[in-house]
Amino acid sequence: MESAGAFDAISPDLACVVLSHVENLKDRFSLARVNRAFFEASKRDASLPPPDVLFQFARESDIAGQHEREVAWLKKAAARDQVEALALLGAYYSEGMHGVEIDDAAAFRLCKRATELDHEGSELYRISIGHLGECYVEGNGVEQDIAKGVELVRKAADLGEIESMLSMASYHSEGTHGVEKDTTKARYLAVRALQSGYINHIKTPEDLARLCAIFRSAGAHVDFDLDNQLVAIGLDNRLITIGITSSPG
Repeated sequence: MESAGAFDAISPDLACVVLSHVENLKDRFSLARVNRAFFEASKRDASLPPPDVLFQFARESDIAGQHEREVAWLKKAAARDQVEALALLGAYYSEGMHGVEIDDAAAFRLCKRATELDHEGSELYRISIGHLGECYVEGNGVEQDIAKGVELVRKAADLGEIESMLSMASYHSEGTHGVEKDTTKARYLAVRALQSGYINHIKTPEDLARLCAIFRSAGAHVDFDLDNQLVAIGLDNRLITIGITSSPG
């Protein structure tokens, strides 16, 4: 670790102050290499910038494919109630993504906190509402409460959360979880999910099977070309058509 002139005599406390004002991740790492005072300061919470900057550090790490570092920054931001970090980390714990092991209790706690803090309906807020609802429906990380869970999933679907729209479509198509069977609503919600971008999330045969099952149970039939998606997930190259035109009356 090399020294750098005027920085040689800086105290760790002053180094913390300097680092807390650095909002560029590369600059922070560069300063941490200046001398031991900056290096030691970089490991202290007192050297951390505001929570929104920590979340940006996490996103930069994600883009660089450094997921372990991304999660570390997310945890620091979430500990300071940064809403987006809470929501994203909750999703990671729920799905077991980016090296994070599935932890239903942690996912529930993080998503619940995110929904308590964000009242503006951001995308991650919608995702948190949906995850929270699924936790209650399945009893993951919290005592099962299907009615409360469905209420939250419906709220997220109304706000445009894709996975929640598909969940509600499934509930309506099968008449499960205390939801009335209504194939028209099921078809409408599945169409909305597709129009909102679910088609871009179809990456596995299971994703495709889920979608097709909803449309089949809803009795839908119109043309929609899934050929490219079939190729992308390794299925044979053929045109599949499924129905997606009706809306609820």
